[in-house]
Amino acid sequence: MIRGQTNALLGSVLGAAVREPTDVVFGWKTGLKISEIRPIDLAPKIKAKTLVIHGERDEMAPPSAGKSLFDSLPKGKGNEWLLIPEAGHSNILITDYPLYATMAEWLLKNITTPSGD
Repeated sequence: MIRGQTNALLGSVLGAAVREPTDVVFGWKTGLKISEIRPIDLAPKIKAKTLVIHGERDEMAPPSAGKSLFDSLPKGKGNEWLLIPEAGHSNILITDYPLYATMAEWLLKNITTPSGD
């Protein structure tokens, strides 16, 4: 996924020039290779309610990948899947869809303070 994203954004040569040092620094700081991190493997461990937002026209991570990630979240937690019409990978926040209002509504409905107030 990382290889495809950097290549799509920067081309294969420049993408590799950015990707390789990023992988080294990330590995040095975390002890993990960024190329080995798979969110779909980590999603089942998420305990909080989760809102997954994905662009309908995302070519870097197609909607089917986002839906698979959503489907791997624990069931019965009140998770929500939101597919943004006309949005790609890099313009999801600047479409005609009322995304900010939808996110704010979801946060107000689902996130509480530690004391439950």
